[in-house]
Amino acid sequence: MKGQDKSMLRRARRLFVVLFLSISVAALGQELDKGPYLQNLTSDGVTVCWVTRSSGDQGSEYVYHQARISGLKPSTEYAYAAGDNGEIKGTFRTAPAGAEPFTFIALGDTRTNPVAHQSVVNAVMVVNPRFVVNTGDLVGSGDNRDSWHEFFKVTGELMKRVPYWPVLGNHESNSVNYYNYFALPGNERYYSFDYGTTHFVMLDSDDLTMPKQDGDQTWEDTAALYREARKNYWQKQIQWLETDLEAHKDADFIFVAFHHPLYSSTSSSGRRMEQKNTRERFEVLLKQYKVSAVLNGHDHFYERNVVDGMYCIVTGGGGAPLYSFGEPLPTSAKRDNVYHFVRIDINGSTAAGTVLAPDDEVIDTFQIRSRH
Repeated sequence: MKGQDKSMLRRARRLFVVLFLSISVAALGQELDKGPYLQNLTSDGVTVCWVTRSSGDQGSEYVYHQARISGLKPSTEYAYAAGDNGEIKGTFRTAPAGAEPFTFIALGDTRTNPVAHQSVVNAVMVVNPRFVVNTGDLVGSGDNRDSWHEFFKVTGELMKRVPYWPVLGNHESNSVNYYNYFALPGNERYYSFDYGTTHFVMLDSDDLTMPKQDGDQTWEDTAALYREARKNYWQKQIQWLETDLEAHKDADFIFVAFHHPLYSSTSSSGRRMEQKNTRERFEVLLKQYKVSAVLNGHDHFYERNVVDGMYCIVTGGGGAPLYSFGEPLPTSAKRDNVYHFVRIDINGSTAAGTVLAPDDEVIDTFQIRSRH
């Protein structure tokens, strides 16, 4: 993938695009390991991803496949199939070209507890949203292949028919596995996409991984290089953010997602300092461009803060161990430490939010008005 080693990436040998996609695995002499699953949905296309595996003397070799389907019609249902006999079937609906009612789901911190994660996913599948936004920490360890097997075992049926838009969390560790599994726009660390007249911005709020010590460099030299690289990275991302928000300033709604919260009533003093740093990086621009809502994770509970009219939502209850709260912030409107997901229904000038536990208990409701 972009900026990563993609030597394992292969294109489909057979691809037919009308209303039906057929992918043959047998032609590659491998077995299907993951997928197919949907990525990078637009009004005229989608990327179908899958992973195959072959076993040899050196152990299992995994090959990551992408098939971009383009030239499709907006707001149209399509079917596809995968496997040697087309036995694995899925559907998807292209994004609308203009304003149209739709539902999407936001959730996060899906790592660690597959039973809790599965309960959330099962409830999301009942909703049948147009797509899912994951606010990071998808897995316990981004470098651990078993963590990814667990993630896809839980989400496989959902991702087969519902496009999945993730952001990096600290537990992904900026691992090459993340980039191998997902096919995202831009540089894949931060990117944006449109769904009708709603704009979504997906940012990277995690610090760069500390570079390894090279040769006879001292730790102080390495730390200095890290600080400079970190400074340059943040500057570049913030410049990109401003350009992107300016280009989409006429959107009816703008949702921005990244892992670390802008506002959270966490009991951790260290995490409250993290919030201060995150606000210093992003908040001025987000307020300047009247962002509708910010979607975060990292803290394993639900909380809604409203700051100068901007909704700041922590949705970290997708499967990780739940956290307790500290003292509420003055801006805190609702909070609960429960497994959950956030359903947002956009219809005309209103985005209606409903926060649901896996047993359908309503945790919170809210309404966000259009930016215009």
